[in-house]
Amino acid sequence: MTIILDLDDTLVDTSGFKEALFRCLDHRGVSRAVFAIAYAKLRKRHDFSVEGLYQFLPRASRPTYREYEEGIRRVLAHYPFRMYPDVRWFLARCRGHRRVLYTYGNELVQNLKVRSLKLRPLFHQVVITNDPTKLRDLRIIAASCTHAVLVDNDSVFIERARIAFPNIRPFCITRRRLSAVGAYPDLQSIYHILKKERML
Repeated sequence: MTIILDLDDTLVDTSGFKEALFRCLDHRGVSRAVFAIAYAKLRKRHDFSVEGLYQFLPRASRPTYREYEEGIRRVLAHYPFRMYPDVRWFLARCRGHRRVLYTYGNELVQNLKVRSLKLRPLFHQVVITNDPTKLRDLRIIAASCTHAVLVDNDSVFIERARIAFPNIRPFCITRRRLSAVGAYPDLQSIYHILKKERML
């Protein structure tokens, strides 16, 4: 059995990252309105990548790509990424199974997140895809296993994966902004379903 887990807003609360990124661009002359329009265009394509966002910023108001990337690096260095409290619980119960962290985005950005959260030791493999559909590299993972479980917060991707890969049992997870208190039992619920179906 292979357990495939998404990173952003599945394992890690990144709900405030958009605001932190806006503040970074604001210092370089990109207004909130311009940022919001560029971000909306990007999301309409079911995409979020630093390259994609830069492409939608108006040429007249955007910094050079080097300045832009350096600004994002600084944001990531200081952003307080936090894992949801059920993540380690879930991973501990999946110890006997192959665990893959599967995430879409810029390799530099995603690697910085993985490193800052010390996630690599928790997974057998970390796959960062630059394919906006996220299906291309998932096809390679699916081909290497008989049965797999996929957990992601993107309902469009989950539905496409369900149709494309009959050997993958997909789960769409809905996370809230992580507060100081409160339970987030989403992965616990998935674990209990998998136990009931004798997949774990």
